[in-house]
Amino acid sequence: GALLGPLASALDRLGFGAKPRAQPNAVFFDESMGQVGGIHLGFGGNPNHALVFHRALRTMSSEDHNEAIGKDVFQVWNVKEKRILGSFGSDLPFKLPHGLTIDRESNVWLTDVDTQLLYKLDPTATKVLLTSGVEGERAGGAN
Repeated sequence: GALLGPLASALDRLGFGAKPRAQPNAVFFDESMGQVGGIHLGFGGNPNHALVFHRALRTMSSEDHNEAIGKDVFQVWNVKEKRILGSFGSDLPFKLPHGLTIDRESNVWLTDVDTQLLYKLDPTATKVLLTSGVEGERAGGAN
């Protein structure tokens, strides 16, 4: 959509043009990374760090997943050096990561498709501070 245009342009200017996942020489290629649910440039106050919230190797299906992914759902990239700095989050409750935003206090806000919950994490994205919603209950109460 309209918001992805500026992000795509910025990434293109940094040398991160779209590349097919199957290319093992692609920048940031990692076998454990799945579909991206959200990205934040400037993670930890560093303009060169990107926090990537992803689905590991899980994909969306017609049925909700019953268990948390149990694998790292975050990667931190150094976009200037074009390298992965690390990954974490295997102990967090995500079943199908979907959205990410950062507030003015640097807290990390996330959504999950399968849990139907909103999560507030601390600025390091390692500790859940708040959970909002009713797990598994979709809008209007229909499942």
